[in-house]
Amino acid sequence: MQESHLEALRDEIRAANGPSAARKAVTDIRRAFRRAKATHSGESGLRGVAPWWADVATLHTAPPATGI
Repeated sequence: MQESHLEALRDEIRAANGPSAARKAVTDIRRAFRRAKATHSGESGLRGVAPWWADVATLHTAPPATGI
């Protein structure tokens, strides 16, 4: 998987299910890559690979806060 693949997946999920689902998917995939690199870097093929997945934006913005 490359950064462009994750961005395309994020965009597909966003179009089909909304921004919250896309944010959750990106967050979960980042977590999976981080764990794979930390615990199984050789088997996962992530040994010596810069963590590009951390740079993929979720494109989700929180709604503006309303004053009470």
